[in-house]
Amino acid sequence: TLSMGGGSSAPEPSEPDFFRPAEEYITGQRSASMGLRRLTERPIIHVKGCCNSGESFSINLEQRDGDVALHIFVRFSEQRTTLNSLRHGRWLTPRKYGIHVTKGSQFLWQIYACDSFYKVVMDDYCLGDFESHVHCGDVTTLSAFGDVVVKEVTQPAIFPSPQLNCLSGLDYLAVLSGTDDDNTSNSTIRSRMLKYSYDH
Repeated sequence: TLSMGGGSSAPEPSEPDFFRPAEEYITGQRSASMGLRRLTERPIIHVKGCCNSGESFSINLEQRDGDVALHIFVRFSEQRTTLNSLRHGRWLTPRKYGIHVTKGSQFLWQIYACDSFYKVVMDDYCLGDFESHVHCGDVTTLSAFGDVVVKEVTQPAIFPSPQLNCLSGLDYLAVLSGTDDDNTSNSTIRSRMLKYSYDH
């Protein structure tokens, strides 16, 4: 269950590729946070939501100490999505991509985690991979900031085959998500190597 309000108080970065916490915005901004199961055991996160107005929002995977393993920042005015992470109170080097969210419509994001690597898929489009240097096993919370409504967050149970267990890092994420950075489908390989079982 999502609890409205809250979220971490990360330091304000020096460049505009990051989203300030919701409390720094005018009233009407929404924020939510919820605890996650360990990503080493449940490495897939499904996020359903919508953004009806506003110019930007973000979704973070956070640690207890305030570090942000994955910061997904959507800015509609610049048609850009930025991935970054906050470690020991400092923002690292961002990676910038195009935008794959339509204002006023619902979205389904899938976030895949392995070690310190993360892959983001937006409505079946593979946005890209990101190495944050923050291990996914330390992530405890998913938080959303800005004018975004998070309707559902789930972590499906998976039962990987021995072949998948032999992979790590980006190779693991490519098969787990069924896509590469160039959006080439690995669905055939994935279907042979991975069996899903969802629980809600």
